[in-house]
Amino acid sequence: MNEKSIHTTDYKKHFWNALRGREHSAAVFGEGRDIQTGGYVLPTASEDGYDCAIRKESLFRNIALW
Repeated sequence: MNEKSIHTTDYKKHFWNALRGREHSAAVFGEGRDIQTGGYVLPTASEDGYDCAIRKESLFRNIALW
């Protein structure tokens, strides 16, 4: 995994295109692959939106935060 590449808008674009089954660059998308798990790193620019959605939708997180 290339730490610098996951912070770029190019990686974000190809990451979401790949997940949506759209055309993407395998080379750019592959830069975010974690070799140990085989998963892909969430683009840095998407983390805030992801955290917000998890807090909003997760029943167990809401209970834990009481």
